[in-house]
Amino acid sequence: MKLSFMTFSTPTLTLSEVLDVAKNYGYVGVELRIAANHAHGVETTMSEKEIAEAKKTISESGILIVAIATSCSFANEVTFDKNISDAKDAIKLASALNVPVIRTFGGKYPDDTSKNKARSLLKKAYSQLAPLAKKHKVYVCFETHDMWCSPYDVAEILAYVNSEYIQVNWDIMHPITHGFTMEESFNILKPYIKHVHIHDGKGILNNKSLGLITTGQGTIDHKEAFTYLKSINYKGALSGEWISWDHYSIHLPREIKILKTLI
Repeated sequence: MKLSFMTFSTPTLTLSEVLDVAKNYGYVGVELRIAANHAHGVETTMSEKEIAEAKKTISESGILIVAIATSCSFANEVTFDKNISDAKDAIKLASALNVPVIRTFGGKYPDDTSKNKARSLLKKAYSQLAPLAKKHKVYVCFETHDMWCSPYDVAEILAYVNSEYIQVNWDIMHPITHGFTMEESFNILKPYIKHVHIHDGKGILNNKSLGLITTGQGTIDHKEAFTYLKSINYKGALSGEWISWDHYSIHLPREIKILKTLI
């Protein structure tokens, strides 16, 4: 399992600086969040020259780019076409940089949209993305997030799409906040897990967000999650999604030390 972090930990650092930080603290990989004004500069609008330069910088660093995290979501009919276009651009960017995964969301749907309608939109979206994902050999991962924290909902959609390249980004916290156990979430999602987000929180569960807290001090049992992942010989990333937290020089060395003991 590849210990990594998303660039929400380092939003003001350039690409080379992010890679240096990862190397200095012992991380294997970095997940690049795009379309969020992060200073790394890797975006779908890059020129061929810029992509070549970024690819060279990444290769020379020895650090893996484990995923490109998008904000694409598909449950809203009004924004559907734009998000499909953005996701396709992200697939092409990932392919150009030899990145295996892009992260996507189901997304919130309007009050006047039924869940069944939203579910149909997601099936349509991932079915449309599957051929391009297969062509470029990039996994499009549907995150357990927002209105789609239920592992049953996510698995039902992926079973319908039935593509090797449409898989799950298992955020281990979000199903817990919606009343599902770690064991239940894993058992439902395990055929599809290609990327994993990790973070800990402490607070009220049942559809409530948990404030971020040092791993091992909150509600989320990372050791249990890692045990389940080992049972399927998971070789992908464990990507720390630490947003608006303390400075990276504080939390990145602290978290990797704790995570290594839990693994």
